Formats: sequence, C-alpha cells, structure tokens
Amino acid sequence: MNSSQSNLSLKCVRDTSVTAVVFPCLYSTLFLFALGLNFLAAWIFFNIRSTSTFVVYLKNVVVADLLMTLTIPLKVLADANIGSWRLRAFYCRYSAVLFYTTMYISIILLGLISLDRYLKIVRPFWKCTLQRVRVGQALSAAVWAVMVSLALPNTILSDRTPSPSSGRLKCASMKNSAGLQWHEGFNYFCQERTFF
Repeated sequence: MNSSQSNLSLKCVRDTSVTAVVFPCLYSTLFLFALGLNFLAAWIFFNIRSTSTFVVYLKNVVVADLLMTLTIPLKVLADANIGSWRLRAFYCRYSAVLFYTTMYISIILLGLISLDRYLKIVRPFWKCTLQRVRVGQALSAAVWAVMVSLALPNTILSDRTPSPSSGRLKCASMKNSAGLQWHEGFNYFCQERTFF
C-alpha cells in the first residue's frame, strides 16, 4: 500500500534528451548526405534537356528536395535549443513552413511521375496531352503555385510575438486562432485529401 502511494506522488518528468540530442545528431548526418546527393542530382538533371514530362517533374522534385534540405540546419538548431528565441521564432514562422510545403510538393510531383510512367506503360506508342512537355511544365508550375499559396497564410497568421522569457517556444503558440484553424485545414488537405 505504501509503495503504491509513493509511486502516485512522484512527478512524471519529461525526458527531452531524444528530441534535444539524438534527433539533431541524426538530422545533421542526414543533412550532410542529402546536401551532397541533392547537389549531384541537380548537376545531373539540369544538364539534361527537358524533352519529356518525366524529366520536367524530376527537375522540380530536385528543386523541392534541395529547398527542403536547406531548412534542416535550422531544425537542428531549434530542436537542440541552440541559439536565441528569435531563431526558434524564425524556424516556426518560415523554415518549418518551407520544409513541409516542399515535402508535399515533392509528394505530388512523385505522384505525377507515377501517372506519367503508368501512361507510358499502358500506351507505349501513344502520347496523350498529359505527356507533353508544356503540359508537364504547366502542371509543375500549378503545383508550386497552389501549394505555396496555401502555405503562405501559415507564415502570415503566425503574428504573435514570442517572448524570450517564455522558455521553449512552441510553434503553435505563435499562431492566432485563425492561424491554428488554417494550419489544421492545410494539414488535413495535404495529408488526407491529396489525390495521389
């Protein structure tokens, strides 16, 4: 009886060593590999002419992945609590939004690549409208425009100024009520309603 009462009186302390130490180390390693491989992919694909929609989509995936990779150092610094609260605020307002937006852009473009490959397999000697280079460029531009315009309110509606005394800053604390609703709707759209 006494041992069960003493267990109830102990406070549960949250261990942040995984998020503050292990994840930043893993992300740092990932960043180094990803940066090298993305620059190599960019060098290869941007030396190839865009003669098919497949190449157009791959070039756009390379750009999206490179942008996503360049946001990783800010995530490492923010997660490891290195730097000021202003760095964490910048990460929440801009860098995290760019990371997730480019990730969803890559996913949609990979879906378009799958559709392109499917059409190539099903009708190898027939080229439909979706397989024209200009259409691929227009679809890629539309994906970028739609996703960026849907993500932009996440930065605009994060208008609350964090204070340096607030401790570890949570990104949601910077959003007003409209920002929280938009963020929830954007996540629902990207995760649940993506058609690919």
